[in-house]
Amino acid sequence: MKGVDLADQLLWYKLNEHRQLKWWKIFFYLLEVSLCNACTVCRQLHGERSVEATKFRLAVVEGLLQNYERQMTKFSRRVSNPPTRLTERHFLTVNSAKTASGKPVKPDCVVCSDRDKTKGGRRHQTTTMCEQCKVPLCTYPCMKLYHTVIDYKATCTDNYHKAE
Repeated sequence: MKGVDLADQLLWYKLNEHRQLKWWKIFFYLLEVSLCNACTVCRQLHGERSVEATKFRLAVVEGLLQNYERQMTKFSRRVSNPPTRLTERHFLTVNSAKTASGKPVKPDCVVCSDRDKTKGGRRHQTTTMCEQCKVPLCTYPCMKLYHTVIDYKATCTDNYHKAE
């Protein structure tokens, strides 16, 4: 009985209660029993206090993961260098450029303007621009959209520029 009680005591130090399904309890119980027994055998082979239980567990996990290489799938695409428009601080400014006759220049917004009439496009001119990027943008919501999303193109409608 002494050995059984000691084994149960060692098991309950690390055993996690999983209350989802009964077979999970059995799996984790068997896993804990095997790790506890392996640690006991290792201690008997290499001396009484040579191996701590937590260090032994970490050594087992590192041994299992030693030759593991993560495979990249088609769907786990990472952007290595995001555009600077998504990472830096940006501020709106008034476009100070003037035409030859002295009138202010009103270029098309890069987010919501589309001159292609065959696709139902709509031209939207603006006097504001991003100070850092030097691109013409509407104040709302184009400025926010351009600096937070990779695919920033939007369709300009009658209600698109109204505040929320």
